[in-house]
Amino acid sequence: FKLPKIEGNIDFNQISFSYPSRPDTWVLRNIDIHIPAYQTTVFVGESGSGKSTIAQLIQRLYEPDEGLIMLDGRELRILNISWLRQQIGVVSQEPVLFDDTIFANVAYGRADYWNTTMEEVEDACKLACIHDFITELPQGYNTSLGDMGKKLSGGQRQRIAIARALIKDPAILILDEASSALDTTSDLMVQEALENCRKNRTTIVITHQLKYIGDSDLVYVLHEGEIVETGTKSQLLNINNGYYNKLSVEHSPHPKRRTHELDSINKRLGTPTSLQSNIPTPSPKAKSFTTLDFLSVDLSITPPPSATFSRKSWYLDESTDMDMLQETATYPKTKKPKFQFPILKLIRDTMDSKPLYFVGLIATIINGFVMPVFSFVLANLLNTYSIPDKDELVSKSREFALYVLLIAAINGISSHFKYYLLERASERWAVRLRHLGFGRIIRQPQSWFDKPENATGKVTTILTTDTESSKNLVGHFAGNVIFGMVSLFVGI
Repeated sequence: FKLPKIEGNIDFNQISFSYPSRPDTWVLRNIDIHIPAYQTTVFVGESGSGKSTIAQLIQRLYEPDEGLIMLDGRELRILNISWLRQQIGVVSQEPVLFDDTIFANVAYGRADYWNTTMEEVEDACKLACIHDFITELPQGYNTSLGDMGKKLSGGQRQRIAIARALIKDPAILILDEASSALDTTSDLMVQEALENCRKNRTTIVITHQLKYIGDSDLVYVLHEGEIVETGTKSQLLNINNGYYNKLSVEHSPHPKRRTHELDSINKRLGTPTSLQSNIPTPSPKAKSFTTLDFLSVDLSITPPPSATFSRKSWYLDESTDMDMLQETATYPKTKKPKFQFPILKLIRDTMDSKPLYFVGLIATIINGFVMPVFSFVLANLLNTYSIPDKDELVSKSREFALYVLLIAAINGISSHFKYYLLERASERWAVRLRHLGFGRIIRQPQSWFDKPENATGKVTTILTTDTESSKNLVGHFAGNVIFGMVSLFVGI
């Protein structure tokens, strides 16, 4: 289910939650939250109070144990998860950048990143206050960032991440400690970018830095998984011995910066130029999106309206290795479904090289005829030596010798096409299985990855070793079986 339009009103109704790895420890306890649309809502509290968990629940990385989360009056869990996450932009404390160009790293924020234009990327970078810096680089937006963006400073990486979050124009923006790990100079520049991107969208800020909380921002103070105080900054400061006052003393030991500091950042700092001399010129392939090509698979999910969901609503049944290609939901009064994948059905549903594979099977059948037919012709050729008439012997010998040459030619051609077409089709199928499998894996809730049986090593083995075995099954093995059956049938 998809909403025709998102306003951005989010409500937590009696939400309780514990992580699957610690089911006996409540992270959130019966909390009620209202996040108004087009405004900034701030969550503050000490470490472990549940701030980041709220952001994870909104993104549906986890499902709550109790209670309901509503988005514009609709239950969050009935919404299409792929569509939902495209409406949410996230900027975390440690952004992840890829060894690709600046253009590609920003464009990756959209599901259809291959359709992103330079104008759209530039607009996002202008909002993130990074455009001027990029244009002064020798290669501009084609500049390669290196592994994890190590060629950039912390503030520059963070502003690239902000641009990536804005490229899809999200209705909801989540800022999870977006500037807490930066130095003072970078912090000021990132704050200017964050001020720009908050406009006209629902903004959720998770922070322990109280100095940048606006006077009109709605603030929730969390303590041990509970909401202990709610209000604007001025209202909370007026509470004697309140939690907000205590946090203010703990985390804001320095005098508050003057408000004009952000307005004068560019004048005081100018545009950083330290990268201009040490960033190498990218190769002609720098614009390619090969890093994430596999994400182009359409993986949207629309759960049936009759389905009920729990934390375990999305899972991968491991009764067979190929089950990772199926997403499931639990239904009322039914047992956990078990899926079996007959190889022919799996090939029919997932192989995109069926014509190639079909021609390969025909070549295999033809090749299967060769051996028994050759045996028949060879027997007749040897039998010609018993013919008493010399002229007839020579004539028959030449005739069957030509048959042998023809069979040899057919054998060579059919063998070539048998091996080439079957191997090519099965290899493309294995690659597609990996793409589909990876797409299903990244769509699982965070709780799925917390289970020991879904450890990274085991999942990686399925994507590599098991898909390779499947390739051999429909390629080399299937070809040999069909070849043997045809040879046996024709021989008999």
